[in-house]
Amino acid sequence: MSVALEQLLVDRAIERFLILEAELLDRQDFLAWLSLLDDEVAYTMPTEALSASGDKAPGDGIVHANTYMDENKAALERRVRRLGLPTAWSEHPPTRTCRFVSNVRVAPEGVGLFRVASSLLVYRSRLDHDGRLIAAARLDQVRRVESDCGWRLRRREVRLLDTVIGMHNLSIIF
Repeated sequence: MSVALEQLLVDRAIERFLILEAELLDRQDFLAWLSLLDDEVAYTMPTEALSASGDKAPGDGIVHANTYMDENKAALERRVRRLGLPTAWSEHPPTRTCRFVSNVRVAPEGVGLFRVASSLLVYRSRLDHDGRLIAAARLDQVRRVESDCGWRLRRREVRLLDTVIGMHNLSIIF
């Protein structure tokens, strides 16, 4: 098999993995989603703001002050368990979502490891509020495994495009 064909097959398999993940999250099948995560998963979502002057700072021009999320697998499991509790006020009524994953770019990063950049658009609706769109860039690392879907998510960094989030909570998983 040619290298180009092999890369095309890997690209498509990883894209299907991301689509499966989006489907599980949209269906709120969080236990199945957790099964897609590597035991050593690192899931981060830094807050981002341009420098006060509006000028580009050295590097990426972004000031990283804090994070919305900085979680490992145990923290994500706690988050999922909490979503099912009656005290999860941010999810009453439950959030409905529809995720669109696009612009998937895959690069080898080691034996069985791949760096995956993608764009994400999430339509988020609450029964008591109008729907909102949330756009993000994601940078993932996935690992090839011998399992049902063939992949595990090892790392995810989510960079929201908006610096100010115009909603009361941010309880969804990206």
